[in-house]
Amino acid sequence: MTVMNLQGRSQAVLITDIAGSIGHYLGCFLRAQGYIVVGHVEPSPECCDDFYQVDILELPERFPFQLNHRWDAMVHLAAIRAPREVPEQQIFEVNVIGTYKVLHLAVHH
Repeated sequence: MTVMNLQGRSQAVLITDIAGSIGHYLGCFLRAQGYIVVGHVEPSPECCDDFYQVDILELPERFPFQLNHRWDAMVHLAAIRAPREVPEQQIFEVNVIGTYKVLHLAVHH
């Protein structure tokens, strides 16, 4: 069963860091429910219909806007989760600036 939006097309969900454990399971779950799953970072073939490998800090400039699917929802999971193993500046850039850039991408998509 495919989930349809108000325009009559399949609903798509963009998941940042679909290669992570939460992203992988969420992608599989949503795909099983009939959503088109678009992943960001690394491919997860069994749980993702399409993927884009882009550094989160280069969003939205480098994101391919010639998308095969427009998404209806976004789940942002990309982050540095081990703060003691990474310099503070890198944590700030990925977790704060990266999140800002993902929100910017969502607004302009």
